[in-house]
Amino acid sequence: GSMSSSRGLTTLSDGTLILTFSEAINYTRFGNREGVKYVARSTDHGYTWTGLTTPITPPQPFLQMFDAGGRILETSDGTLLMPFWGSRSLDPNWAVSPMGSESVVLRSFDGGVTWPDMRVVAFDANVPPLAAGYGGTYTIAMGPTEFDVRQMPDGRIVALLRTDSVTDPLKKKQ
Repeated sequence: GSMSSSRGLTTLSDGTLILTFSEAINYTRFGNREGVKYVARSTDHGYTWTGLTTPITPPQPFLQMFDAGGRILETSDGTLLMPFWGSRSLDPNWAVSPMGSESVVLRSFDGGVTWPDMRVVAFDANVPPLAAGYGGTYTIAMGPTEFDVRQMPDGRIVALLRTDSVTDPLKKKQ
């Protein structure tokens, strides 16, 4: 298991501190994982916090929810955008077929207390299968993962993201 926070601390315009972090369990390397997200809030400059022990509930269930690498964005109208990446389910053939990950934004309209709206930023339905499974040489290409969002002066929201491809680090060179 692991806990992570990737650039997760944000100060909102009203002074509220918001810290996002993820908790994950890896059953097998790169493939069979579970992950949830937390959103902790402090309205007293970090002396006390809420949300440290209860994961958030996205509007659609996810098996994996990981930090996207970007902070929560407070837009000019007060909406909060939280980037994350993950997978909704475990592929039945996960040992030779990767889970297609999605880059997703959750939206909050109440200062980060609830996250009732979700928008998929990127998903690649054509992620290639693994080269030879978990017993030997393999390559994992999961699709879109970490990203960040920013609001442009004209109000548009832009995202910069990457796709993930991992070659077995334990493979011996021949």
